[in-house]
Amino acid sequence: MRLNLLYTVFFCALFISCDDDDYPYADLPSVVLNGFRAEFSDAKDIEFKKTGEHYEVEFEIDQDDAAAMLDSTGTILKERREVSWKDLPSQIQISLDSEFGKEKIEDPEIITVGDKVYYQVQIQQFLMDKKLVYDANGKPDASLEYWD
Repeated sequence: MRLNLLYTVFFCALFISCDDDDYPYADLPSVVLNGFRAEFSDAKDIEFKKTGEHYEVEFEIDQDDAAAMLDSTGTILKERREVSWKDLPSQIQISLDSEFGKEKIEDPEIITVGDKVYYQVQIQQFLMDKKLVYDANGKPDASLEYWD
């Protein structure tokens, strides 16, 4: 009797461990995964999530945080990468430093949407951080929403 119970428990545990959650991209269309991998073959710590009709993926490249938005055909719509203060264009550095001070600037990132390049930063403030987007010329751009 005990032997039958032991076998039953063993086989139940074996079958439970064989569920489809072992492959993290089981629910992701292969064309989306292939489109991502074609562009970011050296990405690490990859996490996909579906947002409406698109797929947002967060990952790391060379220990920098990055993200991309892909459509259902695997085409990259936009991408975001963490950059350092010195990587920001000088016009943006001057503007931010004079208005807020360099020490209040957090998380500078470069955003690429098609052929256009934008920069986004968070400004550390007392109650709530301010989030700004700049175009490649260093001018504030309200046409593009800050991408969290």
